[in-house]
Amino acid sequence: DVLADNKKWLPDTNFNNPKNWSPPGIPCGDAVVILPTTLRVVYVQVNTTMREMILPVSGELILGQNMNIGFTDQPQANCPGGDVDFDAGHMESWLNPNNWCNASGRDFSCDLQQPVLDTERVPCNLDSVIFPLDHLFAVDMSESFNVSLKSFKYQRVTYTSTSDLIRYLNSTDGRLLFHTPEGALPITIDRNQKCQYGKGCPCGNDKPEIANLICSQTKCNPVKCYDVIRPVGSCCNLCGVVFNITVGQDFNLQNFRTEIRSRFFASANDSAIVVTTSITSDNFVQLLLTDTTGDLSKDIGRQIEADLQQDIQLGGLIFNVKELTVSFGSPVYSTQRGHILNTREITGISVAVVAVVIGTITVIILIVCKNQGLKITMPKLSDLPRLPRFPSKGPRPTAHVTPGFFFQPHTSPHIDPGFANPLYDTATPLDDNVVFKEMKVMGLSEELPTFDTSDRGFQNPMYGVEQPLSDPTSVDIKHKAKDSSI
Repeated sequence: DVLADNKKWLPDTNFNNPKNWSPPGIPCGDAVVILPTTLRVVYVQVNTTMREMILPVSGELILGQNMNIGFTDQPQANCPGGDVDFDAGHMESWLNPNNWCNASGRDFSCDLQQPVLDTERVPCNLDSVIFPLDHLFAVDMSESFNVSLKSFKYQRVTYTSTSDLIRYLNSTDGRLLFHTPEGALPITIDRNQKCQYGKGCPCGNDKPEIANLICSQTKCNPVKCYDVIRPVGSCCNLCGVVFNITVGQDFNLQNFRTEIRSRFFASANDSAIVVTTSITSDNFVQLLLTDTTGDLSKDIGRQIEADLQQDIQLGGLIFNVKELTVSFGSPVYSTQRGHILNTREITGISVAVVAVVIGTITVIILIVCKNQGLKITMPKLSDLPRLPRFPSKGPRPTAHVTPGFFFQPHTSPHIDPGFANPLYDTATPLDDNVVFKEMKVMGLSEELPTFDTSDRGFQNPMYGVEQPLSDPTSVDIKHKAKDSSI
């Protein structure tokens, strides 16, 4: 890029770093400190007291100036005690984006706004690398990569040539802190190198052989959009818009950035959108707009696209753009939005799968039997199991009811047992739990139903509609007329 960055290394192996311990926190007086077998170096820069320290077979424990380590068997107030493990004993990869931050200022503090592209979070060509003062490290540089840095700074010493850096890395301290491959060093230093192009120079880490190593150490977070983009240099899906731009010979990247921001991001409402410009190894200018859901970026992106297309038609008078491709994202899994299956659909699919499996097994069995000359014989009906049935001859079981009596099983006194059917009663007839009572014959006369024999049919008493009674004479005549017609 035109503006080279300062990249600062983050992890360390310092004793007083709470993040380096499990559980987190600096060990106290009742703690048993356990250093791992993979330990390379630990820097103890403050006075400390503990109950016990377990050391590995190899590794170095470096003490700061006038520093003391004390041991005690006396209980310490507010100290939980127990085993405390040092978790920073392993080496950290140079190509892990989480191990770096963009730094600025005299103290090289990390910037709040970090690069969006994963490959640009790792030191690029033309960048300067800083390892903080009063920290020790375990850096793995053995992976296959090549980067040309502007400078390499550690412990108040800035290395501005490759030979000086090699001399330090081959020293005792250098081999302790930096694990380099056998043979050629993957880092070169050239303080005088500058980008010779106004459009900027590529970072270089988006080349497949390096990008794959970087992305293998990157963990992606879930996105909050359906249509995602994957710009060059990003290991993860993002929400927003990406422009790939072919520019003219007089294109200036810094002027392009300024023009885009002044035209489209002057409002405070646009602060949620992160704008990133980069030069890819394929010599494209990449403009990236991202936000949490991508909606704001797409709204601004359509305006930018319209202005850039208009500028192309006018010969690139403002932006000096020759060609343009835009991606507003594509679905992650399919071209249709996700559909949640209901219970009926799931059941249908399950039944279909079972049917297919059974059918497949049946076909396989038939094919195997046919190939081996086996004959499949269906069982005879006489061999099949049958349900029991009453004999066709002889006496059949019958139910006898004694006239004038009915069964009344013993029930709770407040429950009306109703009519007890002797055919379905669970109690055995004529046992000790049956009470016989004589049925009383009530002197009721049979009430015959009243029918309306007219053509109006049956008069339903439920509806209570008074209808005039038909004349029986007319009914008889009508019946005779029907009979004569037949």
